[in-house]
Amino acid sequence: MTDLGSMTRRVGAVVAAAGIVCGWPALAAQQARPGAADEDQEIYVQAYATMDHPGPFDASGEGYVVVKLALDRGGNVKEAVALSGPRGLVAPAVENAKQLRIQPTAGRTVVMVYQFTVSDVCFGTSYWYESNLITVNGCRRLYSTR
Repeated sequence: MTDLGSMTRRVGAVVAAAGIVCGWPALAAQQARPGAADEDQEIYVQAYATMDHPGPFDASGEGYVVVKLALDRGGNVKEAVALSGPRGLVAPAVENAKQLRIQPTAGRTVVMVYQFTVSDVCFGTSYWYESNLITVNGCRRLYSTR
């Protein structure tokens, strides 16, 4: 199990890497700077569509997808573009991101990070939204109490 601090550092590193690849030196520098998360404006997801892990349920079904969202004044997604991620996970993440509604912010661009994981046995697909991190868990086998 991963603690929240190390997960936050990994997400920051992914976003910084996406910034470097996409030519966003300011974003990359901001994410790489210690304490930068304290200065960022909080992101609140107001509405979302749940999603199941698209598979495959092996190591190739795990990873991070970074999606850049352009928002209208109401916080609805006008455009969603993947900046990085494993080939089979990019399209499902972008489609899900198009259905988000974010609390309106001063800026109209938001970066969301989708973390896809695969577990050996679990009770079902779980997903949760915390700030700009969306986690989607896939299961090799579902546990049943019957």
